[in-house]
Amino acid sequence: MPHRKGCPAVSRNRKKPPWFCGKKRLAQFILKQVSQESTKKSQQEYARKSVQSLTSVPMLVKVVRGKKFFTSNLLIETGDGMIAISLQSGSNGNCIYVEADGVRLLFDAGISGIQAEKRLAAHGRDIRQVDALIISHDHADHIRCAGVFQRKYGIPVYVTPKTLSAAESACSLGCFTNVLHFRSGGTLRFGDVSVETIPTPHDGEDGAAFVVNAAGKRLGILTDLGHVFEGLGRVVASLDAVFIESNYDPEMLTNGPYPPFLKRRIKGPGGHISNREAAELLRAAGDGLKWACLAHLSEQNNSPDIALRTHREVLSEAFPLHIASRYAASGLFSV
Repeated sequence: MPHRKGCPAVSRNRKKPPWFCGKKRLAQFILKQVSQESTKKSQQEYARKSVQSLTSVPMLVKVVRGKKFFTSNLLIETGDGMIAISLQSGSNGNCIYVEADGVRLLFDAGISGIQAEKRLAAHGRDIRQVDALIISHDHADHIRCAGVFQRKYGIPVYVTPKTLSAAESACSLGCFTNVLHFRSGGTLRFGDVSVETIPTPHDGEDGAAFVVNAAGKRLGILTDLGHVFEGLGRVVASLDAVFIESNYDPEMLTNGPYPPFLKRRIKGPGGHISNREAAELLRAAGDGLKWACLAHLSEQNNSPDIALRTHREVLSEAFPLHIASRYAASGLFSV
């Protein structure tokens, strides 16, 4: 295990957490329904298996007259395939959770540890059980809290050497005790789960997009792409589901408040792809895609309504589209 001089060693606690309150109450209720003739052991086993099917009680946000109201929505896991959650997506912070075959991964650490911990807990997941944090590039909205994730929760950080060096020069990451390097263009392996890393022309240092392979399924995590580079269409066409950048509306960008140099950067070869470009990639992918989640929407140069309208102009109305929020976690997506 790599250890940086001057950093205290961190011992990872891999113990499973106690039942969440909601699960405990559910287990108690189930126990009462079991026949009185059943033994105590069989009652406990029935309750345990029933509670294992419970994946989360995510908090859904409704906004009424400017005020936020939270309601719970019970989700039940229906299979053993890959699942994914966008914990947040946008220039204010990015983090995506993927789970498959007993492997738990986080992609990027642009939100605080407390936010990530609470949002995962709302889905019945424990951040301390995450096996790896994989960083896409050096921009602060993707890496600024990587040090916290590693030190507080003991999560190994996977990052390219150039990305880490550039980020340490620009951000206060603190020390790391468990950093593992990868080469953009290579493949990471975690048991039966593999992660393809795809070099991107985005203007970050040594940036990468990702494809997670597990249980015969392929999930793309494709944001901060720069432009529609050669081979990107083939990657999208190979996927079963995708988080895809849909950053800006060209008209809003042109007429928006950004200075000219920033507008040129966003629509240039090292910036981001537009709603229309993302929609065309999805259309060209064909029938293999089961759903797409539009990610990294600009706050100033886009809106969820405009992004969805643009995609619907290109795609079938029946194709499942979702929006990754800039401020909250998504529901639980099954791949």
